[in-house]
Amino acid sequence: MIKFDGYDDAVIGITTNHWRDDGEKVLVYSGDKMVELMMAEGSSQEDALDHIAYNCEGGYLGPATPIIVWLEPHWSYEFEQD
Repeated sequence: MIKFDGYDDAVIGITTNHWRDDGEKVLVYSGDKMVELMMAEGSSQEDALDHIAYNCEGGYLGPATPIIVWLEPHWSYEFEQD
């Protein structure tokens, strides 16, 4: 399994990658806990969110890319109204 260095305490589980026939396992991280860990190291919340969005969520590492789950919304999205 691929893991994000420095975020072991943010792992909340393992799931199966259903897009592959071999059922490869992938790690599931709490995005909120990742932010907490970065802030404990001195990052601001905004810097932590930017780092995670760009370096973790923004990178595809193949079918074993970890999944990040957010329990609290940190971004606001604008949706088009039909």
